[in-house]
Amino acid sequence: LTSEVMMSLRNTTKSKSRMNSDGIALLKELPESMRQALKNEIFLPAATMHPFLRKMLPLELERGGAIMGAFFDSALVKRDLLFKLNETAGCMHFVASGRLQYFCCLGPQPYVKPKHWLSEAALWIQDWRHMGDAQALTRTDVISINAADFKEILKRSIQESGVG
Repeated sequence: LTSEVMMSLRNTTKSKSRMNSDGIALLKELPESMRQALKNEIFLPAATMHPFLRKMLPLELERGGAIMGAFFDSALVKRDLLFKLNETAGCMHFVASGRLQYFCCLGPQPYVKPKHWLSEAALWIQDWRHMGDAQALTRTDVISINAADFKEILKRSIQESGVG
C-alpha cells in the first residue's frame, strides 16, 4: 500500500496538477477519519479564500467537520464547461488550479484563476440560475460546494447548537 501511495504521489507531483479525489481508488480504503483529514487538507486552502467561509469553517471543524461533506473536487480539460447560461446553480466553485473563462451577456469577462470563486449565490438563493457560461481554458481543478448539502448541514449544525 505504501509503495502504491508513494508512486501515485510521485506521478501527481510530476504532472504538477491535482488528481480528482474520486479517481484515486486507494483513498476509499482509508479509515473515515483519515479521509476526513485529507478532505480538509485538499479543500480548506481554496475555500478559506472566501471571507465568510474563512470565519465559519474553523468553527464547523471544531464541531466535527460535517460541513466538509458538502465539498467535492473535479478536473476539467480544455474547453470543458463547468456550467452553462440559465442552468440552475447547484454549487459554488473555487478554482484550485488552471483557468476558466466566464462568458456572459457583456462578452468574455476576466479569467477566473486560482483563489477565485464562482456562483456563490447558489449557497444563499434558492434556484439561482447561472448568468453565463464558464469554460476551462486549460486543465483546471475545481473545488465545489454542493449548495443543498451545505445548507442542510449548516441548518442541522445551528439547530444542534441551540443558536437558531
